[in-house]
Amino acid sequence: MYSSQIYSSLIRFNMTLKHKKMKIVIRNSLYLLIFLFSLTSFAQRNTIEEKSIEDMKYMYEEEKLAHDAYVFLGEKWDLQIFQNIKESEKRHLKAIEGLLTKNQISYTLYDKKGKFHNVDLQKLYDYLIELGSNSVKDALSVGALIEETDINDLEKAIDNTNDEYRKQVYSNLLRASRNHLRAFKRQLSRY
Repeated sequence: MYSSQIYSSLIRFNMTLKHKKMKIVIRNSLYLLIFLFSLTSFAQRNTIEEKSIEDMKYMYEEEKLAHDAYVFLGEKWDLQIFQNIKESEKRHLKAIEGLLTKNQISYTLYDKKGKFHNVDLQKLYDYLIELGSNSVKDALSVGALIEETDINDLEKAIDNTNDEYRKQVYSNLLRASRNHLRAFKRQLSRY
């Protein structure tokens, strides 16, 4: 009988020990899951933030492209639409510059008109200037194409950020670009 009680006690102790070990394993597994989830969430936020920063830099140069192209085409064809919209593009540049400054992101544009850090934007600018130099109609088509491209890129930038202030700035620029596109299309309808 004595050995039976010892055996029973050992079984209870073993069960208690197994139960405690199981609790520890479960608790540690939960800590691990929470840690991994946090790490994944941080990585996703970091990736979103990196993309959002790249978008700000890209949009800054894209606004410069629009401004520089409108300056060139305005001088070449002496059309008021280019004069008006180039002034708006200056405000767009200031808005993106403000975003970069607010987010403590250093990025400097080339002072020279028609010069860009981004190779793709450089190629696009060169192509658009060549195309817009052919005729007034082509110049207006270039303006419409710039605004369509800007609209597309602003929509992507809005999707790529969780920051409400950035979304607000991009949305304001988006509205202005849609207005510019309508103005270019009105001018094109005359040709």
